[in-house]
Amino acid sequence: MTVLTTLIILYMINSKLQWDPYVLIKSDKIKSFWKGVLDKNEKTIFILAKGFDPRMNSFTNEIIEFSNSDTEFSIIDIEGEKGKYKHLTDDNWRQLEDKLKNRDIEYKIHNVEMWKVKQNSKSRVGPNKAINLVNEGLIDGFKNVVIDISSMPRAIYFSLITAILDFSRKLNSEGNVVNVFINVVESPYIDEAITSSGVDDKAEFVPRLGGKFMLESNLADLEGGDKPKIWIPVMGENQKYKLSKIEEIVQPKIICPVLPFPSDTPRRTDNLILEYREILFDNWLVEQENIIFASESNPFELYRQLMKTAERYFEALIPIGGCKIAVSSLSSKLLSIGILLTTYEMYRIRDNAVGLIHVGGSEYNLDEEKLKNFSKVNQNLITLWIDGEPY
Repeated sequence: MTVLTTLIILYMINSKLQWDPYVLIKSDKIKSFWKGVLDKNEKTIFILAKGFDPRMNSFTNEIIEFSNSDTEFSIIDIEGEKGKYKHLTDDNWRQLEDKLKNRDIEYKIHNVEMWKVKQNSKSRVGPNKAINLVNEGLIDGFKNVVIDISSMPRAIYFSLITAILDFSRKLNSEGNVVNVFINVVESPYIDEAITSSGVDDKAEFVPRLGGKFMLESNLADLEGGDKPKIWIPVMGENQKYKLSKIEEIVQPKIICPVLPFPSDTPRRTDNLILEYREILFDNWLVEQENIIFASESNPFELYRQLMKTAERYFEALIPIGGCKIAVSSLSSKLLSIGILLTTYEMYRIRDNAVGLIHVGGSEYNLDEEKLKNFSKVNQNLITLWIDGEPY
């Protein structure tokens, strides 16, 4: 057992969390909840992304009947005229556009390029473009802001939700309450049918959620010393290469992998341990007591686990000058929200010492044959209320 691990075990936490208690609505309550929200006739904006994922319209199909003249849709178009599965994206969009026109619902399309290509190099600009949408008035004047991440890339919704929370927190502090919701459709069947190939050249910290982590790291290196770095990756299948890319940037002293337990798939935790046994335990010497277990179906439970873990490290390591923590998501979109909320809160109360680091895939592959059965697949529709006044 290392000295750092001993310090952690000796420290116990007792702190107030921003999202505890929390509001989470699941499938059987979704329709009644959204009927109640939209019946109030408050200005509401639904933000979603054009995409080939068949879940793009799942939430809209369920609740569009309750929409009214105070409802607006904003569609983020990332692919434009490109995209390997543009035919599927176009099909999804035609279905949504028909529904919006039939209900006489106003909608706007925002083109957001993901990459900037310059000579022989390219840089990811999508996250900052998403932030700019909010800064340029995307959600001005709306009482309810809803982000549907079901077909939205992680790099986009991490930055978009962060910018929206910054906006809503400012207004709420002034007494102008804005409700912020996240909608997501969970389906392991669909997740298995969509895989990524190719990885970004390097892992990067999400804008507004990690800049000082890197700045302090660089400054410390110049001065000849550095605070211990803790890395908390939330594990998912087939992510070894991305995991290695992130480890190269963070260079952690301690790694605390998060494994899903309980899980809908009984042996999923065991299978992940087997898949990553060599890289985690043989190569990186991860200690078993550093493994964190969190429910895969509740991002707020993951948030609580990560907040407690982060606070233990911060407080226990004060005697040796403190630490910095990097968090990364290599799992489902639902759990990635728990990671985002943890980083958002910690980034602001711990002097930016927590960073959210992400590495994306350069290309997605889709098993179209498997998705022909999509209409028969069980989907779990989930709404998370993350700011404002709960209904």
